[in-house]
Amino acid sequence: MFRLVFAVILYFPYCVSFYFRMRKGIKKVTDVQARYDIGRKIVLTINKKCRVKTYVFGKENIPEENGYVFYPSHQGKYDGLAMVTASEKQFRFVIDDKRSHISIEGTFMDLNNAKRINKANLKQTLRDFHKVCDEVKSGINYCIFPEGGHCGNKNNLQEFNTGCFRFLREAKCTIIPVCLYDTYKVFNVNSFKKVRCEVYILKPITYDEYKDFSPKEIAVIIKERIQEKLDEIKKEKSEE
Repeated sequence: MFRLVFAVILYFPYCVSFYFRMRKGIKKVTDVQARYDIGRKIVLTINKKCRVKTYVFGKENIPEENGYVFYPSHQGKYDGLAMVTASEKQFRFVIDDKRSHISIEGTFMDLNNAKRINKANLKQTLRDFHKVCDEVKSGINYCIFPEGGHCGNKNNLQEFNTGCFRFLREAKCTIIPVCLYDTYKVFNVNSFKKVRCEVYILKPITYDEYKDFSPKEIAVIIKERIQEKLDEIKKEKSEE
């Protein structure tokens, strides 16, 4: 958190500029990719100003055809920015409504047309995921964190919420598991030293591979693939 607060204070004029650029994009830009490009350019600037280097592996696993869903692991406040850094192609976030209205972050979510979910209202949540399903069918890509949040878990996975997988069989879309590594070190560690984190875009899971599976079974498959990659990374790091 220290890095974020320090950067806001140090680069306050940039923050003001980011805010107004995004507000302008919200009012005047309608193209999905163009709006995403505005936000991504700002994220890349934030990386530079915050002394963050994000290494991305597996970009070739992102389908050329739109209408897919990223399911990344979740470690900290930087994870959304890590995903935007990793993908040049548009996608929208599904995010907890309570966490999506904070100043610049909230404006970014408005620019991104993120789907805000009120977890306390189950019926509304189901309706919102139905809308996500329709948008995915129309070619909008999404990013959903199946762990729902982070709690100091660092490079360890938490329980996956199966509710965010229920629309998949109706959407018939491609699933892309994503393994994040050391992203918690960016905003969840009190330091302003240069920091490196990694994003691993894993092999896609096609509709034909999961069409006969329940949401719980789909969650298990995705979690196993991410865990397998995490174990591989940890082993490599320990041998360095």
